[in-house]
Amino acid sequence: MTNEHKDIYKNYMTDEFYTGENHDALGTFSALMNFTDPRFLTFRQALKVGRVVKKGEKGTTLFRPCMVKVEDKNTGETKLKKSRKFFSVFNISQTTELVDTDTAREIA
Repeated sequence: MTNEHKDIYKNYMTDEFYTGENHDALGTFSALMNFTDPRFLTFRQALKVGRVVKKGEKGTTLFRPCMVKVEDKNTGETKLKKSRKFFSVFNISQTTELVDTDTAREIA
């Protein structure tokens, strides 16, 4: 992969670029789904910015590194272990503006 294509896919809310395996996963997902917009967000992030994932849309799974506490059963000692937290993201084109149903009824 050339450097000009390194920073393509980014988080809609944070404006930060995805890297490594997450970037590769989004590249594959975008190619399969024919996405032209490089912005992605989680279901909850969509709600926070007044959007909702369209019914029937499927996201792709990404991960972030994290540390978890693990107790040694023999010694009872607690240690930190590297792990991954998995989450799903959706392309911005898989979302739409959230419509307040009460307001929509008032307008109709």
